Amino acid sequence: MSILKKVLIVFLVINALMQIAMGIMMLQDFEQVATSMLNLNYSEDMSKLGGTLGMNVLFLGMVLILSIYWVYQKNRSGVSLAMFVGLYVVIAGIFSYSQGVSEGLTMDVPRGMIILVLGFLINRQDKSSSILNKASKN
Repeated sequence: MSILKKVLIVFLVINALMQIAMGIMMLQDFEQVATSMLNLNYSEDMSKLGGTLGMNVLFLGMVLILSIYWVYQKNRSGVSLAMFVGLYVVIAGIFSYSQGVSEGLTMDVPRGMIILVLGFLINRQDKSSSILNKASKN
């Protein structure tokens, strides 16, 4: 396994743990998350929103775990899935920033960009190695 793939796996593990922890926090105590992390005025009507957001964030963490497994198993879909999640995180970060949450720009966009860049580098590395393998067979 290449160094880039190992770096991607480590970075995905960190991100998956962050997503799962945040999802669990949202499901357990959305009021705390809403007031302290999202700077929102909490009302009881928001509790349904907290459950939905918590499940979505938890799902994203599980998708990252699937991506980690596939990358580890040398399934190229793992890198593609990681890049899709990276793009999603970038878009979500930009949207969050546009809604006044500065962490979207300072935390989410860089995390997503790192995943995207690693994915592009791994894909380029894989393509060049497959071209070399084909050339050596001829």
